[in-house]
Amino acid sequence: MESYSKQLKQQMKEIESLIDKTERRARNYIGLENKLLRVSNRKNGYHYYIVEGDSKPKYVKDKDKDLARKIAQRDYEEKTLKTMRNLNYQINRFLQLYDSSAIENVYEHMGEARKAIVEPIIPSDEEYIKNWLKQHEGEKNLYPEHGRYVTAKGEYVRSKSEKILADLFNKYEIPYCYEPALELRGGKIVYPDFIILNVRKRKTYYWEHLGLVSEEDYAIKNFGKLQLYEKSGYIVGDRVLISMESESNPLDVRIIEKKIKTYLL
Repeated sequence: MESYSKQLKQQMKEIESLIDKTERRARNYIGLENKLLRVSNRKNGYHYYIVEGDSKPKYVKDKDKDLARKIAQRDYEEKTLKTMRNLNYQINRFLQLYDSSAIENVYEHMGEARKAIVEPIIPSDEEYIKNWLKQHEGEKNLYPEHGRYVTAKGEYVRSKSEKILADLFNKYEIPYCYEPALELRGGKIVYPDFIILNVRKRKTYYWEHLGLVSEEDYAIKNFGKLQLYEKSGYIVGDRVLISMESESNPLDVRIIEKKIKTYLL
């Protein structure tokens, strides 16, 4: 099961930043400590009154509305600050108790004899990868040209850049298949360069490498292909990942690794 610890920790950082910002704004309200704002509803709108200490409420005229706004803003920020601190505390407490692998551990901690006759509710990563590979076969593209580059896994791919990509997937232990068949809208069959699995999220991606983007015909053809992906529900940046290069701008491995770490790990 996917862990949301990273997202929660990121949210804590965002809340802490807001807390710091709000605390620093408190200096804007020096001198208003004993002033309170009261509001009464009227047919033609609202009437505002400022109360200071034990004195009688003082009606706020239009020319004094800035003071009323400042007090109201102070009250709002104080309540928001209290809420943010409370939320941060709750997230921190939750993270101390949170174990995203607790469900899987019930099965993992069973004896081998019981494991042999029990089907886990959530398959282990190894079992999930095994089943995923069975369901997604590669090397379905019957294009005449045979691959000339051999990957670290011993596959033949068609370009040096595809070899680099395959070897990076292998380096980061990302399950993948080369050139699977995918049926898109209207029964159109395409052969993505790679199909890839994010094991943590258990999400499948398709990776297209565009190696000749500077050539007009090639670019137009692949632009149409990407449009077909999206019309079929495979949104670029969500289910479809892209790498590009041209003769003057070769493949940047640093960018590829950044995408791998962002989407696939």
